[in-house]
Amino acid sequence: MRLGVLDVGSNTVHLLVVDAHHGAAPLPAHSHKTDMRLAEHIVEGERISAKGVDTLVSFVGAEETWLFVEAGTLNLVERDGAGARIVLKGGESYSRAAGAAKGSVSPRPSPAQSQRVPRSFRDTLPHRAAAFKDRKVEPKALPPPSVADLADWLAAEPTLRKEFPRRFTARAQDAAFRTELIRQFGDHPEWVPVLYPERVKKP
Repeated sequence: MRLGVLDVGSNTVHLLVVDAHHGAAPLPAHSHKTDMRLAEHIVEGERISAKGVDTLVSFVGAEETWLFVEAGTLNLVERDGAGARIVLKGGESYSRAAGAAKGSVSPRPSPAQSQRVPRSFRDTLPHRAAAFKDRKVEPKALPPPSVADLADWLAAEPTLRKEFPRRFTARAQDAAFRTELIRQFGDHPEWVPVLYPERVKKP
């Protein structure tokens, strides 16, 4: 359920829109705040002046009615005298400025409208998927790791590093890798069977 909370304070007005579900904490969807300085609009001790009311109404009032149909269809009946019945299809956008006699339908939202949508509602994956739909991408092999790439792991506590010689035995056959391995970790006992097999006593 989408809920809106309007907090009119002495200095600011805060409109918070949340997605609320029974038994769960509300999730903020949109937040908008502006300075109002309510105390400056109090007249006769308790009433808000006409200017203060106009400021508050303009904050929460809609400058534009905008609808976007992500999928399916939407049957729309315009109000305030327009009375038109409109069927919006998936992907189409409807907008009507405040005071306009009627709204307009476009095949997709304008860039300005899309920018006003909270980031959590934006979904560009379908557009990205379409761009790569028929493109064949060949996987590229990553270069083998160097001793510098593995240094933090090779220098970890003995319990963690004892399995690395088995995983990188083949890599240790590379001359440059082996030379750097001996320089940095040649004194680690777990590497002795790989680097100095002649030192290992056979049963």
